[in-house]
Amino acid sequence: MSDLHALLTLRGHQASERDALRGRVERARQQVHAAEAQSLQLLAYRNDYEQRWQGSFQRGGDMQIVLHYQAFMARLSAAIEQQQRVCEQARAQCERVQLALVEAERRLAATDKLIGRRREVQRREAGRREQKTSDELAARVTWARRRMDNPPTV
Repeated sequence: MSDLHALLTLRGHQASERDALRGRVERARQQVHAAEAQSLQLLAYRNDYEQRWQGSFQRGGDMQIVLHYQAFMARLSAAIEQQQRVCEQARAQCERVQLALVEAERRLAATDKLIGRRREVQRREAGRREQKTSDELAARVTWARRRMDNPPTV
């Protein structure tokens, strides 16, 4: 019985680990979504900014303004690249946590299967004990009847 108790304790720990990983997967997915949304916002901002300045450049402009525009676009492009790296890291982290969740679920399923086998062994052993007890009782009853039918002669 202690073997089964140990397995049930292990199963409880594994279930808790799996549940915690489910929460981590959800948070990782939210982080991926937030990083991708921010990346899209930066891209949209850059496109909008470029379109606004296209008109200004067609009308002509001061060289100083062009240099500021180029410097700002370089910083904005660097921010977009950085955000894309953040997205990649978030996706990689999400994938790692999902793989850990799959592994935790696999371990839990294996433990459940082992618990099921142990319970089946216990049921069979209990059935054998009941059968043995029943057989012994039947043998005693038969023996007692025979003694009653054939009392010892003195």
